[in-house]
Amino acid sequence: MKTLKSDSSHTAEYYRNLGMSKALGKDYKVAIKEFNRALKIDPHDLGSLIGRGYCYSQLGYKTQALEDWSKAGKLGMIPKQDSTS
Repeated sequence: MKTLKSDSSHTAEYYRNLGMSKALGKDYKVAIKEFNRALKIDPHDLGSLIGRGYCYSQLGYKTQALEDWSKAGKLGMIPKQDSTS
């Protein structure tokens, strides 16, 4: 993964890790804020897109979750579902 730096010297990876930690603790709203920070630094950060989508889904924001997961899928990280199954 890229480790692009922001003006505050923190990387997208740093904020993604904070987001993951908050998501594991079920603090989804704070996790989303951290993922947003990571995505501001690196809009193609797949882990942050997937993590933020998960948090959105846990909060009942299905449309936002699907948007994040769709974007991640277009970036090649999420395997496409077989429509015949």
